[in-house]
Amino acid sequence: MTARRLLPWMPALVLLGALLVGERVASPDGVEMAAAGRCLWLLPLRPDGCAGLEPTLWPPVFPLVSGLAALLVGVDLAPRLASAAGFALLAWAMGRLGRRVGGDRAGVAAAAMLLLVPALRVPALAGEARALAMALLFLALDALWERERTAARRAGLLLGAAALARPELLATGLSVLAWVAWRRRAALRGAALGFFALLGPYLVAVSAWMGRPALSARDWEGRGFA
Repeated sequence: MTARRLLPWMPALVLLGALLVGERVASPDGVEMAAAGRCLWLLPLRPDGCAGLEPTLWPPVFPLVSGLAALLVGVDLAPRLASAAGFALLAWAMGRLGRRVGGDRAGVAAAAMLLLVPALRVPALAGEARALAMALLFLALDALWERERTAARRAGLLLGAAALARPELLATGLSVLAWVAWRRRAALRGAALGFFALLGPYLVAVSAWMGRPALSARDWEGRGFA
């Protein structure tokens, strides 16, 4: 099978590889994030549904994604499904970006490398946000290769979503914007607008509530962001 034919199958193959060789590790936060996200989705119907939970302990993207899945499969399985889906999406995004840079073979190699990196392979099945956050980052980088008028703003929105999935990707997103300012100045306005339009309102609200710059109510994230 040629690399061109293999590339569309890489997300499924990489996820299967993670199932076969991946470590069976569960994130202790995964179930709580799914429960918090589920209560947020049900909040219009159950105003007291978040009693005993604190949804702002985590940046919101993964709780909302896993919480949506929890409406169908329950909070025990939902975070693992969400992280596995994020890992498959990351394989697709890396394959797509690799193909742009070096052709079909590079795309296959970029996606397959996920199985060689424990820091990415382990969270694939653990029910945590890292794989989804990295997928959003690579989708943003891929969008920056496009020349359509809306691509830069889409890239900015994806960078903002990545920062709202893992707080350390705020610094990554700002670094990407600095690169855009250096190499793709025409795209800077759209990328920056997309980034801050998504991240800004949430960041302002949580920081005002916490009394300091923060991406969530969790203390270590507040200190790391500061």
